[in-house]
Amino acid sequence: MSAAIGWALIGLAVTIVVVGVAFYLYCLTTYAGVIDRIFAEKPMLFADQSNPIARAQGVTLHTDDGRRIEGSYIESHRAEPAGTVLFLHEYGSDRWMAGPYAGYLLDTGFDLMSIDFCSCGQSQAIPGYESLQWPTDYELQDARAAIRFLKEGARTPDRIGVFGISKGGGVAICLAAEEPAIRAVVTDGAFPVHDMVVHYAMKWVEIFSQSRFIYTYLPRWFYSSIVRHALRKVEKRRRVNYLPIETAVRKRADLAWLLIHGKNDNYIKEEVVQRIFASARGPKELWIVPKAKHNRCLKREGKNYEARVSQFLTSAIGEPISPAQAS
Repeated sequence: MSAAIGWALIGLAVTIVVVGVAFYLYCLTTYAGVIDRIFAEKPMLFADQSNPIARAQGVTLHTDDGRRIEGSYIESHRAEPAGTVLFLHEYGSDRWMAGPYAGYLLDTGFDLMSIDFCSCGQSQAIPGYESLQWPTDYELQDARAAIRFLKEGARTPDRIGVFGISKGGGVAICLAAEEPAIRAVVTDGAFPVHDMVVHYAMKWVEIFSQSRFIYTYLPRWFYSSIVRHALRKVEKRRRVNYLPIETAVRKRADLAWLLIHGKNDNYIKEEVVQRIFASARGPKELWIVPKAKHNRCLKREGKNYEARVSQFLTSAIGEPISPAQAS
C-alpha cells in the first residue's frame, strides 16, 4: 500500500509539473504578442524643441563601436566650477533640451555637457535601429563616450553629476551604476523597463483575457517571468539590449539620487516609481510633483524646480557659488 501511495504521489507531482509547464508555455505564446506590441508602438509624446545654448562648444565623440556622437560643452563663468553635469535628453528630443532643464545650473557654478543620442539630432544614425522611448545599450554607449570626454577634459573630472529626462533618466541610472566619478543623479520621468512592461502586461491581460483566473490569481512573479522571456525575443528581433535599470539602482550605496515624478503621469504610474525608488541603496530623495503629467514637472514648478535641482546637486557634488566667485 505504501509503495502504491508513493507512486501515486510521484504521478501527481509529474502531472502538476507537466500541466504547469504547459500553462506557462500557453501564456508565453498567447501574451508574447501583447508585450511585443508594447515595445513596437510609439507613444503619443511630443518633446518640446529648444534653441541652442549660447557659448556652447561643439564636441564630437566616438563610441566604442566607432559611432559618431555630437555634443556640446558649456563652461560656467566660475573660475573654479562646483562640478560638471551631463544632461541626457528624452525620446524625441535632442541635446538642446538641456537649455530649459539645466541651463540655470551654469549660474549656480556648474559646467554643463549634453549630447544627442544615436539617431537623434546631429549624431550618427544606426542602420535598422529606430530610436524609441525604451533606453537601450546603444544610448548607454553614447553616454559612456561623454563620460570618457569629461574624465579626460572637464575642469572637475572627479565631481560629475548626471541629469536625465525619461529615457535619458534610465540611461543616467545605468551609467552612474558603473562609473565612480559620478556622484549624483537627477532623473525626471525615468522608469524601469522590465517593471514597466510587467505593469502594463498585467493591465492588458486583464482587459483582453477571457479567463478570470489568469488576471485574478496569477502572482506578479509569473508575469515577470513571462515578460523576461518575451523581452529576450524582442531584443533579438530589434538587435538591442534593454537596460537593466532595476539592477542598476541597487549597485551603489554612495550614489545620491533625486527622483522627480509627476503625480498625474498617465504613462508611468506612481506605484512603479515607488517600487524602484525603494530598492535604491544610496542617499535618495523622491519628489512627486502634484498635478504634473509626464515630463511636465518643470513647467508645473518653474523656479521651484530649478531651485530643487540646484540645491540637490550642490549638496551632492559641489560647493555653493558666492557673489565674489560669480563676478
